[in-house]
Amino acid sequence: MNVSFPIRQFLRRLIMFSLLTAVLALPACGGLGLTKSVNDSAYFYRLTARYTHGEEPIDVDVVVGCSVRVTEYRGGDSGFLAAIYPRFYVQRTRDGHEIMQNLPLICRGETTENGLIPADFLPGVIWFEKASDRRFGIAYVSEDAFESPNGKLKFHGASVRKATLAEWEAFLKRAAGNEGFRERYYTPGLRAGDAARVRASRGADIEAASSILDCRGVRRYELSEAARAEVRRYWPADRPRYWASKGGKSEAFQALMRLERATPTFANGFRYQQHFTGAAYDYAGFPTRTRGGMAYSKSFKLVPPELFPMRWDLGIPWIFNDRVAASSYVGVDVDVATGPGKGFFYCYKPVSPSAGLYEILPDIRSRTAQIRVDGQVVSAPEPKRWNEPPRTFFENDRYMYELGGWGAWP
Repeated sequence: MNVSFPIRQFLRRLIMFSLLTAVLALPACGGLGLTKSVNDSAYFYRLTARYTHGEEPIDVDVVVGCSVRVTEYRGGDSGFLAAIYPRFYVQRTRDGHEIMQNLPLICRGETTENGLIPADFLPGVIWFEKASDRRFGIAYVSEDAFESPNGKLKFHGASVRKATLAEWEAFLKRAAGNEGFRERYYTPGLRAGDAARVRASRGADIEAASSILDCRGVRRYELSEAARAEVRRYWPADRPRYWASKGGKSEAFQALMRLERATPTFANGFRYQQHFTGAAYDYAGFPTRTRGGMAYSKSFKLVPPELFPMRWDLGIPWIFNDRVAASSYVGVDVDVATGPGKGFFYCYKPVSPSAGLYEILPDIRSRTAQIRVDGQVVSAPEPKRWNEPPRTFFENDRYMYELGGWGAWP
């Protein structure tokens, strides 16, 4: 089971993404000039996506370069290499909000025309309540989000076609001032030397604190009747509403996986591996109810479970909260009934051990993990280390929840 929640896996994702983008240098202004050369393997695609915010249409039109090398731009620096550039694109609304469009790593010739981009392609997008304030965003990661009465966006489709070097260069000139080109989004986050200053400012100096957004939530699966009977064997005698079973991989979860060899575990008739379970979906789009939504959909036909957002005490700005400072726990808060609803993840900036976490919370090694659903603590039979909360937990004998994430942006 691939879950991005523990810090060690977050760091692994960060390192992998840093290697992926391979950005050597970028000007602070982000303005690109001439492209002298590109790699022989360079590829370009054009993504268009259509949204509405109230009565306002929002049309996104971005040209993306894959495996590109830019050797000259304004400022005279030596250039940079990138597996994909830009990684995201920011667009403002008329009333002062902002969206951040995800740009998937689809660099093998996948287009809408050849069918490798499905008709219901769902690339994912992040909403920011206030333009230029990207400390906290809400990601739309399923059809439920766009259909929700709590949502600020409606989605009207996206398409991909192959583009040319000339189109890419023209786009770079047109979009040179966009936030997606700024240096801070292509470098690792909080540096050790920044920790004291960030702590003293209580997070006010947010750009120095981190350049990474991590989008996180939980996946909820409704259990089949056979699975519910199996889960009851592990449900504590006092029958808590939310509970976790013993073991690092959860005894109840392992029992369900054994059961699944004979019968589907989930009420919709699909097996665990057929669900949206934490693969590299952030680079390929998000699954839809018809098992489309993602690039490479001829081989990736995943079913989306219900998705709900979660917050982590070690994310900015909560890590500077007095409640967190005084707590003996490192908490994960899942919003099912109290948040925006199904289909959303929360996006924020986590603070890692290598970036001053131990200075901000000196007692963190003595803390244990705690999961709360709408403020109600998940009952766990054994304490977990602060960075290792239960990966799965249950609601009565009806639902299984799984911690998850979208990875780093960028």
